[in-house]
Amino acid sequence: MSEEVILHTGKERFLFFLEENRMAILIGFALVCVAVIILVTALWLERQNRSQSLSLEGKAQQLYMDRSLKEPEQSKEHVKEAAKMYKKVVDQYPRTVSAQIALYQLGNSLYEGHDYNGAIQAYTKFLTDFQSNGILRGLVSQRLGYAYLVKGEGEQAQHAFSAVLKMSGALNKDQTLIELGKLAEADPTKEKALNYYQQLVEQFPSSPYASEASIRIKTLKPEEATTPSKPSSGEPAQPSQKKSGTKEEKKGNGLLGADKQ
Repeated sequence: MSEEVILHTGKERFLFFLEENRMAILIGFALVCVAVIILVTALWLERQNRSQSLSLEGKAQQLYMDRSLKEPEQSKEHVKEAAKMYKKVVDQYPRTVSAQIALYQLGNSLYEGHDYNGAIQAYTKFLTDFQSNGILRGLVSQRLGYAYLVKGEGEQAQHAFSAVLKMSGALNKDQTLIELGKLAEADPTKEKALNYYQQLVEQFPSSPYASEASIRIKTLKPEEATTPSKPSSGEPAQPSQKKSGTKEEKKGNGLLGADKQ
């Protein structure tokens, strides 16, 4: 009968476990080390990408804003260079926060350069790729509407403006309502235009566009026909008093009198 080795202490049992599972433990330790190295590298790369994308986006923004009315040709070149930088941010650092702003500004730069098809592509890509940024999505959709308007595609512009009204985080709903109202004025009935303007006045009374909407409502809404009041039964109708003639009528009467003479 073979004698069994009896391990009396916990330390002895632990050492025996390590000896039996040495290979599995080494592999597990190696995997943990690799995972830590990958995590640290990813964090470092993310930080580098964020820093580089922010720097590049800042340079592009500086070029885009550095435009002088006295030097239109140079301003055009600045916009073109800014567009190239914005596109580089979008292509090389697509998962950074700077990529969102760069894609929006890429569309604006292309719009300023009269590349409306390119602007529409940039705006559409933003609306597809970035679903969570409600505030910026509202601005992008509005700019998309303007790009369609310049191309003469009114129906597409209307869809883009209407999409803003469905975005919970959009802060430019009042402005898109005024744009929708202007588009709807092309309809002979004007009912849709009135609805948009009334919605703007009711929902955004403090908006700078509310006064313009009120003026347009007064212009488009037909005045209610006024009917003369009927006399009550048993009371004779009072004869209407003839008002004194206007200055033009008096002048005309004077001329007639002169002719008779």
